[in-house]
Amino acid sequence: LNFLTQAVRRAVRSAATRSLEISFNKAVECARHLGEVGERRLMQVVLIAASSMQQVGRIEEMKNLLTDIMPIAERDGNPLKAFGALCQLGNICWFEGDYPTGYDATLRALSIAVEAASLPHVFAAQFMHGNMLFGLGRLEEAISVQRQLSERLSGDLELSRLGAAIIPASQAKTQIGWFQKYTGEHEESLS
Repeated sequence: LNFLTQAVRRAVRSAATRSLEISFNKAVECARHLGEVGERRLMQVVLIAASSMQQVGRIEEMKNLLTDIMPIAERDGNPLKAFGALCQLGNICWFEGDYPTGYDATLRALSIAVEAASLPHVFAAQFMHGNMLFGLGRLEEAISVQRQLSERLSGDLELSRLGAAIIPASQAKTQIGWFQKYTGEHEESLS
């Protein structure tokens, strides 16, 4: 199982899709076969591969696995494991249009991130939480959440990447503009 976990990690890093699917399937099978002993490793493998497996279309399977590992992540003692599972679940819910479930997941993730005082985690959770509010038709709240995030990412942090591929402050501002198109604030959305 250790070897399979490393194989999954390497396949994710190198974008080796077929190797990832084979290694992932074997790791999940092996971890489930081990029962309680393999639970923690199952959680690790799912968290490592969640984004990549979604990209190859295994969305429903990942949603189920993320739901399965949530109690394991919560018992693990590292709240950021539960955070990771909740954010991945929120991402899936956004694309599936399951906004109520995504709202709950991202709100829980945001609570964990704030408690951990980790700005990169707060960004990830709060950004997705704003998207869920938008999906639920709660446009003013969605704009407010993104504005709060934009304010957090001002000053010295405005151009910081926080480990992300994009500049988070720019992404938050873009989201505000996108949401404002639907509230009739066209002029403000262009600023």
